[in-house]
Amino acid sequence: MVALQFWTGVVLGAAAGGMLFSRVSTAHARVAFSDCVVVSNIRGYPTLTFRMVNERPFSCMLDAKCSVSALVKDPVVGMRILAPCKLERSTNMMFRVLWNVMHKIDEDSPISGLTEENVEEKLLALVVQIEGTDQTYMQTVFSNKCYYPSDFVLTITSLTLWQRHHAKLGLT
Repeated sequence: MVALQFWTGVVLGAAAGGMLFSRVSTAHARVAFSDCVVVSNIRGYPTLTFRMVNERPFSCMLDAKCSVSALVKDPVVGMRILAPCKLERSTNMMFRVLWNVMHKIDEDSPISGLTEENVEEKLLALVVQIEGTDQTYMQTVFSNKCYYPSDFVLTITSLTLWQRHHAKLGLT
């Protein structure tokens, strides 16, 4: 009788511990986004670029999909529209460490004609979402970020980035 009680207690304790662990240990996406969005000339076209970093490099995100939409003011209707931006590469089979996301600004882009003078009036926000499967837990994870017009660097040189970085650190 004592042996039966002992083994029942061991099995129930193991089951309760397993259920508690599975409840507590859920997958979370830890993706860091760059502080600014850079618009520079790549292959002859103005291209919007930002970076994402997987902060869990030993556990990659499988079949990652990135979508970027621009929240713009439509001058004809006078309303805000969330227009999708076509990316150079919107999927990444194994997002392990770094992903450079690029959107070519051409005549079909919702942010075509964006300049330093009209960025505040034309663009309200750039909404980024990434979705993928966590390699360790095999669960779908999400992460997102909003960039506002103050986060855009439109006339970019390496000196501009260096100055922004040092100003953020409090150095001059």
